[in-house]
Amino acid sequence: MNTSLSNYPINPNINYWEANPQVQYIKPFNKVYDLDEGGEISSKYMYVVTFMCDPDDQENKYFRMSEKVRRKNLANYFSDVDWDLRVFRDALSAYPFECMDTVQRALKDELESVKTRTKLISETPYTLDGYMLDDLKEMVLDKSGKPIPIKGTWKNLDDMRKSTAKIYDDLDKTMDKYTSKKADEVRVRGGRKQTPHEKGLI
Repeated sequence: MNTSLSNYPINPNINYWEANPQVQYIKPFNKVYDLDEGGEISSKYMYVVTFMCDPDDQENKYFRMSEKVRRKNLANYFSDVDWDLRVFRDALSAYPFECMDTVQRALKDELESVKTRTKLISETPYTLDGYMLDDLKEMVLDKSGKPIPIKGTWKNLDDMRKSTAKIYDDLDKTMDKYTSKKADEVRVRGGRKQTPHEKGLI
């Protein structure tokens, strides 16, 4: 969660609106709040939004999962949340832009991209170039009598694996920016910086 909005860890046992009182005044989250005037149901909706979007995997263990698995797990745990509800979908779309800063959004996008890329590489069979074969394992010929070539995946997979190192380097840089910014933005109620005593330094 954006530290400028909340002084609490992401904890669904705490009413979302009590932990994040400013959010009820931000569109379109105010429509979620209006579902039950900041009660238990609207609080659940907003925690699902947060768990789906917040890239801080120390606070949000769900974000370590793929988006599909994340949604499935959250749907099981928050079974009374209607994923087709318009105000919920609007909140889900708006959260990265209204409740996250540019570093958080960059981290979210890069983590999602890496997970998708890793899944694609691991699930794509490594095949060489070849020719189309029929059921009898004989080459299929085109109208001119030439074998029909089939492009393998090997080159694309090799190229993707070669570029993975740079992608991880970029991700590490974004993660470092996020970690540094998070440390710099530790706040207490009212948005003021922590005093040395509150930080435990004296």
